[in-house]
Amino acid sequence: MQVKKIIIIGGKGTAVNIAEGILDAQMNHNAPINFLGFAFDDLSNGNSINDFPILCKTTEAWEKYKDEEDVYFIFQMNHQNKMKERMDLIESYEIPPERWFTFIHPTAFVSKSVKIGYGTVIFVGCAIHANAEIGNHCTLSALTTIGHDTKIGNHVFMSTHVCIGSYATLGENSFYGQNTTVTGSVKIEKENLIGLGAVVVKDINETNKVIVGFPAKPVRDIN
Repeated sequence: MQVKKIIIIGGKGTAVNIAEGILDAQMNHNAPINFLGFAFDDLSNGNSINDFPILCKTTEAWEKYKDEEDVYFIFQMNHQNKMKERMDLIESYEIPPERWFTFIHPTAFVSKSVKIGYGTVIFVGCAIHANAEIGNHCTLSALTTIGHDTKIGNHVFMSTHVCIGSYATLGENSFYGQNTTVTGSVKIEKENLIGLGAVVVKDINETNKVIVGFPAKPVRDIN
């Protein structure tokens, strides 16, 4: 089986978590993957992060490695207030879909009927239930649970312990804070920020909003 070599575009926070998660998958679960290092622009702390090398700048990664067909990429420069801008940044790299790597940590449970897009990360201890659909470049942080038949758009970031009920529909370019809960059959529009501990019990039909509370409601524009 071909070993896939992974480069993460990014180098802070979740990017480092995922790098160490890939190493864990390789060393402790015999996954056929190998983390090469980061593509990152900030060299203020040297040429490595947590003993992983910074290989190049973000804009140089594709040109440098495009001819190495066993090298794949994961994007992890998310920002809760700039999810749409970060999706535009991903597209600017012009990396073809087949070279974005979908990383599912071996401790995650993913039902066989689940559909997952390219460049998505399903991290430690997640549970994704039957017939759920997850888009491209999503990040589901540790211990996130997705109910059956739920649909999640492209570039959605979920912090730890997010719980999404069944038959929910979540729009693209959105951020879900720690311990967010979304009840079943709820629809949330794109480009929203769901705040820490929010409990969403009814549809959110607006975009570009900060949504907080129990029951959660929009309180202001993101920008």
